[in-house]
Amino acid sequence: MNANTFQGSLITPRADNPLGGVVNLADGDVIRWRNHSNCGNLDLSKSTSDILLFNDNSLLNTGTLDSGVQARRGMSGCITAASVGATCTVRVTWPSAFTDTRYTLTGCTGTSITSGVPVIQGVTEKTASSVTVQTIALTATAAQFAAIECGAVHD
Repeated sequence: MNANTFQGSLITPRADNPLGGVVNLADGDVIRWRNHSNCGNLDLSKSTSDILLFNDNSLLNTGTLDSGVQARRGMSGCITAASVGATCTVRVTWPSAFTDTRYTLTGCTGTSITSGVPVIQGVTEKTASSVTVQTIALTATAAQFAAIECGAVHD
């Protein structure tokens, strides 16, 4: 056994699953596998920012919501004017502001059409704490969704 080899168990057993357990990683610790062709390593580690890394790329943020995955639903939809192409906007505020605008908006949708023919046209503004979603009317009738829902993932 060389100085870099560990003998013993890194797994803390769980009472509800005797075959499973928890592997505790401290900052800088790595779980390493050899790849399929045995010509490289596959590393799983944790950064000092509580981000799970796979081969030094962010895989999962295990920290607070402000830099992870967020969703917001139940924001009341706006009502457009009664003309083709009329628009209105709704500000969707995140439950916890992101640390910056480096997040990917995974999508926004309107639910339960209450009038006209509304379509989500796009996002007109993106800040750390919110996005502004624009609805457009496709007919000459005022258009509205009952609610707007959005989700986002921090990069």
